[in-house]
This record gives sequence, structure tokens and C-alpha cells, in this order.
Amino acid sequence: MCTIAIDVRKKSHTSARHSLRRKSMALSRMVFKQALWFTGAFYVTWVPYLAMQYMWTTGTAFYVYGFILYAASSVPLQGFWNFVVYVRPRYLNDAKASRLTAPIRSRATTLRTSIGRLSSSLRHLVETKTGRHANPVIPNVGELDRDQTL
Repeated sequence: MCTIAIDVRKKSHTSARHSLRRKSMALSRMVFKQALWFTGAFYVTWVPYLAMQYMWTTGTAFYVYGFILYAASSVPLQGFWNFVVYVRPRYLNDAKASRLTAPIRSRATTLRTSIGRLSSSLRHLVETKTGRHANPVIPNVGELDRDQTL
């Protein structure tokens, strides 16, 4: 399986050298890496199980309980490993996008914080100079008549 993937990669690399399409080469590289990840998930799952089957036929598997437990647990987890490999490119794209937009988000947060501090400072300054609240809807308690209620 790996030899087929490597052979196809060599042929596409040879043909891409004579081509002006760099984007197709990057896509080919991504597909090759994804195929290697799926192949790795396959081997992580099935090689221990096949080794366990061989050990059972020779009669030596009964002495290695940890290995039997790992091999028997790895086969049902093949779907999980395939899912992890399937989701991996999306996770990498999201992580790359968040790294690119993180400075923008941090600048926006800093700007919002600065604007909020500036507005509260100005509000406090207006209140101390005039003796009134900056918000005209809420009157100063000292200005209310005794008969008025809020």
C-alpha cells in the first residue's frame, strides 16, 4: 500500500516539475500525507491483531495478557482512528486560521478595552466637574424634590 502511494507520488512529482501549476503540487502533497496517516491508522490497528492471531496459533499468546488486551482493543478502535485522521485536515486549517486572525482579535480586544476605560474616565470627569450624572436619564439624587420619586 505504501509502495503504491510512493510510486504515484514520484510520478506526480516528475510530471509536476515540467508543469507550471504549483497549487496542484501542494494538493498532491496534502493528499499523500493524508494517505500516509490513513495507512498509519491501519497498521496501528491491524498489525498487533495479526501478531496476536499468530501467537495464538503457536500457543504463546496466553502468557502476554497486556499484549492480548491491546491487540483486542485496537481493532474496534479503527473507526476512531479513521475519524481522527479524517478530521485532522479541518483541525489544522482551523488552527492555521486562528493563528492568522489571533493578532487581529487581540488588537480588537485591546481597542475595546481602551475605549471602555476612556469612556468611563470621561464619564467620571464629567460627573466630578458638573456634579451631575453623565447619563441624562438618571438624574442626580440631590436635584430631586422630596415629593418626586424615581
